[in-house]
Amino acid sequence: MTTRPLAYQGQAVLADFETANVAPLEPPGHRNVPAALVRRTVFRSPASSASHLAELSGALRARVEIRRMARNPVMLTALAVVHWNEHRLPEQRADLYESILIWLARSREQRPDRPTAERCLMLLQQLALAMQTAPKGRAVQVSKGWAADTLAPHFREVEEPERKQHAQDFLEQEEIDSGIIVSRASDGSFRHLTFQEYLAAKAIAGMPDAAQQDLLLAANTIYKPECREVVLLLGGVLYKQGLEKADNLVSAVLEKLGRRVTLAQQALCAGLLGAMVSDLQPFDYRPADLLYQQTMGAVLGIFDADKAYGIEFPVRLAAAEALGQAGDSRLRQDN
Repeated sequence: MTTRPLAYQGQAVLADFETANVAPLEPPGHRNVPAALVRRTVFRSPASSASHLAELSGALRARVEIRRMARNPVMLTALAVVHWNEHRLPEQRADLYESILIWLARSREQRPDRPTAERCLMLLQQLALAMQTAPKGRAVQVSKGWAADTLAPHFREVEEPERKQHAQDFLEQEEIDSGIIVSRASDGSFRHLTFQEYLAAKAIAGMPDAAQQDLLLAANTIYKPECREVVLLLGGVLYKQGLEKADNLVSAVLEKLGRRVTLAQQALCAGLLGAMVSDLQPFDYRPADLLYQQTMGAVLGIFDADKAYGIEFPVRLAAAEALGQAGDSRLRQDN
C-alpha cells in the first residue's frame, strides 16, 4: 500500500504492516516510473506506446527544473499526466507550473466538503505572496499559526471569530490532499520554492497595474535576488492576460530608471527585463516600448573596460546574458 505520509499518520494503523519511506528517485527511476505509467495506458499498438514514452522521457530531461521535480514520485506522476493531457510539457514555465498545480489541486477535489481547485489555489496565492513579502524578507517556511492568520481574512463566508479555525482546517487538508504545501514540524512550506514564487506571481498579476507597480518598484524591490524568479514568472502570467499587461510592466520598469541613469542601473534593468523576455521566447514576445531597445543598446557599454569599471560582475554577467538572449546588435546573421 502506498500513500503520502500525512494521509496515513494519525488517520489509521494497519496491523502487521511496517512503514517504509520512499527515497527521492534517481535517474533510473526517471525512466522506470514513466515506463510503468505508459504500460498502464491504453495505446493502439506497441509502437505508439514506445513513441509516447520516448516523447515523455525527452520532455522530462529537457530542463533542469523538470529533472529536479521528477525526483519526487508525485511530481513525476503530475508531469506525466500533464504531458498525456497536453501531448507535451508546456515550454513556457508559467504555463508548466499552472498545469501542474491545477492537476494537484483537482486530484482531491471530489472529496466531500472540499473547496474547488480554483478556490484552493486562490488561497495559496495569498499565502505565497505574504511569504514572499514578509516584513523581514522572503520567508520559505512559516509557522502554521502565522499562515492561518494570513489566510483568515479571506474566509469572508464565515463569521470573523471562526475564520482562523477555517484557515487552519484548510491548511491541514491541503497538506493531505494536494501536497502543494508540506509540514516541517510545527511549520509549513510549499513543496517547491518555485510553487511559492509562481503562486505569488499569480497573486501580483491579479492586482491593478498601479498596485503591482507600487509593490515591485517601491524601494526597487523588483531587483532583489529573492524577487527575480517571481518577476520572470509574472511576465508569463501577464502575457496570458493580454499583451498590454506584459508591455505595461516592462514600460513601468523602464520609466522607473529616469533620465539621469548610470550604466550600472541600465545593466541591472537590462539583465532583469532581458531574462523576462527570454522566458517568453515560446510566445515570440518583444516589448513594444522603444526604450527597451535603447536600454539594451546602451548596455553594450559594459564591454568597455573604462565604462564598466565599478559595476559588480554579477550585474555585468546578467546584462551580457540578456543581450545574448535578446539579440546582441554586434552579431550579424553570418557571424
